[in-house]
Amino acid sequence: MLSCSKDETNELIGDWQLVEVQSPQMMLNGRIELVSKDFRSENIMYSFISNNTLRVTGASHFAYEPGTYSYELIDSHATFKTSKGVIIENTDWVLGYREGLMVLDKSYVDGPQLLFEKKQ
Repeated sequence: MLSCSKDETNELIGDWQLVEVQSPQMMLNGRIELVSKDFRSENIMYSFISNNTLRVTGASHFAYEPGTYSYELIDSHATFKTSKGVIIENTDWVLGYREGLMVLDKSYVDGPQLLFEKKQ
């Protein structure tokens, strides 16, 4: 796998608060719809440290329990060759940024999108 540039690494480094999770769910009518849950009040923080360590603090949630994990930035996500990615403890996510938020995305396998706001 290829590593990301220093600028991309610097963009990720820091404290990110989980603000929203969007998950596809099957509705009673058989349609799949994106359902959002607001996590701002849970104060869940993902701290990406420059030594490839991720520290998760705050309330328990379904993605990662509070604790310390390893991560690796990659230039090319396995499924989407043109997308950036991040591997956290052997789980790969498409990594993106939009409207001031960082997005960890597993929607390509009907998984969630985790939306984070960077804390200063």
